[in-house]
Amino acid sequence: MAPAALRKAGTAPDQLAWIERYAANPDATVTAAAEATGRWAERVDPGSAGAAWAAPGFDDSRWDTIAVPGQWERSGIAGLGGYDGIMWFRTGVTLTAAELASARDATLQLGRIDERDTVWINGVQVGASLLATDQRSYRIPAGLLRAGLNTIAVRVIDEMGGGGFSGPADALSLTLSASTRKIGRAVRWETV
Repeated sequence: MAPAALRKAGTAPDQLAWIERYAANPDATVTAAAEATGRWAERVDPGSAGAAWAAPGFDDSRWDTIAVPGQWERSGIAGLGGYDGIMWFRTGVTLTAAELASARDATLQLGRIDERDTVWINGVQVGASLLATDQRSYRIPAGLLRAGLNTIAVRVIDEMGGGGFSGPADALSLTLSASTRKIGRAVRWETV
């Protein structure tokens, strides 16, 4: 719909402003919206405060496991059938010094996620997306990965729909230059 039609339909001015910003500069608007989501999560989510649940040393041993990809509202897990909110996922990938020595570029692929996600590796944020239809592909800064265990933490905010990872199983991977490591399909999770 055109902005004039949205105004006539009663769309709130702040929502119209986001739409107009997006039309002018989609990338900057998505970045601003992801930052706004992060600020909101910092206020309401204990895991987001200081990215506590993204820290490599955080003890997630009391968290349950869930298979990914998969949408939590369809997982059959009690209490998740109608859950819209914040869910955290954590897993790890062990890399050798030889793998890192030959790697020039590294990319984390997560497929589609319903809906908003923010991703940390070893406690450092590497990306965020807002749309359930987007394929998640995050370039990992040089020097962030290390020999041994590398922690991957994903905060998902679901406002409607199934919530969680929607892509095929082979979409979950860590690519180091020419080699690809699949990410484990059973990850630890916790709701807020």
